Amino acid sequence: MENLTIKENQPAIYITNLGKYTEGVHVGQWLNVPATKEQFNAALKNIGVDGVQYEEYFLTDWENIGGISQYSNIERVNEMAKIQIAINEKLYNFFGADQEITYFNDDKYKVMEILNDYAKEQADELTTDEIIENIESMRIFAQDQYNTCIVNFANYLIDELDYINFKEIEKVDQNIINYFDFEKFGHDKLIDLNANSDVIIGTYEVGKLNDTIIIVTLF
Repeated sequence: MENLTIKENQPAIYITNLGKYTEGVHVGQWLNVPATKEQFNAALKNIGVDGVQYEEYFLTDWENIGGISQYSNIERVNEMAKIQIAINEKLYNFFGADQEITYFNDDKYKVMEILNDYAKEQADELTTDEIIENIESMRIFAQDQYNTCIVNFANYLIDELDYINFKEIEKVDQNIINYFDFEKFGHDKLIDLNANSDVIIGTYEVGKLNDTIIIVTLF
């Protein structure tokens, strides 16, 4: 598969006429999803699935969508496509419009894999809207030119979730922050938050990828 940019990550399925296929003839077409009933029926008509001579179809390929199989119906496909679009938007917002998602070498694809795995695992437990809401609420922490991902994670816990009130501590000693180990604090809290959820009501994944990415859902 060629490298894809985020803007090109349109979910699509290849619909094949099952009857023709068993006869040794491959007749099919690509369909962007989610698709309307009219679009789906038009695609079936184009490949000769007319409900008379040929009644069945199956999926022989798909792009940029997970959680489906050869015999998934269009309802399932549409639900997973909506989720994939939410994942693409998450990646777009975090990595930027011009960043490539490559399939072998970097964190952008690994983040996409984790989010896709989450969607597949939750597909039978949560509604599509609930999965999308959870994905949208996930925070992604990565190494940047200033800090490791662990330090960025620690800063988030301190600055936005008030795990430590440095303003009060600095009233006693203004230099105390210079002695604080943000790396160790972030690492320890990462372990703690995996073990219990006193402030995190729902967590999908608090995990590291190649020591450069943390994905966490905070509600």
